[in-house]
Amino acid sequence: MTLGVFSAQDHADDAVLMAAVQGAFFGTNLPAARIEGLIAAHVPKRHIKDVAAVYGTKWWDYRRLSPGHSFLLFAHHYYRSFKIAARRFTRERARQSASQGKRLGSALIGVAPVQYTVEEIWDRDAKHITGMWNAMLTCDALGMPYDQFVRLANQVAIDTMWTRLPQPAQLYSPKLGALVVEEWEKLSESRLFTAQHPMFKVENYAGLPAQDAYRAWLIEQIQQRADKATGLANVVYRTPQLPVDDALAFFGKHQVERARLIAN
Repeated sequence: MTLGVFSAQDHADDAVLMAAVQGAFFGTNLPAARIEGLIAAHVPKRHIKDVAAVYGTKWWDYRRLSPGHSFLLFAHHYYRSFKIAARRFTRERARQSASQGKRLGSALIGVAPVQYTVEEIWDRDAKHITGMWNAMLTCDALGMPYDQFVRLANQVAIDTMWTRLPQPAQLYSPKLGALVVEEWEKLSESRLFTAQHPMFKVENYAGLPAQDAYRAWLIEQIQQRADKATGLANVVYRTPQLPVDDALAFFGKHQVERARLIAN
């Protein structure tokens, strides 16, 4: 692999499995080295060198993806979210314009981004590709799922009256980024986000460092919640990712029994 995150002997890049779990995305079957060669040809080296630094913080589901497949998955979610947000943007701005007796300008959203696809990303200009790369790195540094990151960025832009939806390079601007983090913290407090990757299921435990780190993270997340039993119901019984013995050790018999009853 050309970007130096995995060794040449490391076969941990499971883009096909990720697509099966999360949904198909363009590039799943492309060799990682080919994608990363394209990245190296389009993204300045000073930006590429930062990719290894965020592999320990990126969202759990992506930690066995190569940088190239991670990039295409991020772009997939960006374009998908942009199309959804564009419809909401148009409706809300039209309503606001009508209430003010104004006519909605057709250039507010920008037609081209709505039509962009991941398949054609290498046809975009260097600013767009590099912006997408750096936005992915920012999301990885924050440890957020890609779909939530781009969805919240568009939501914040609409709610704070941006005149256009954010382009990739704007996703990591300090002004927008701070608001996205704030919204993510609120969302995370109200809902326990968990990994979808099968490696984190109890039945697939193999003592890997990532699996132990994920279990420790789950425990920490549930400990911070007032309603611990609901979180335990999800990760101990409904989709077992935390062993019952670990739950008992950290939360006690009463909470685990409550979780079992909730799950049933």
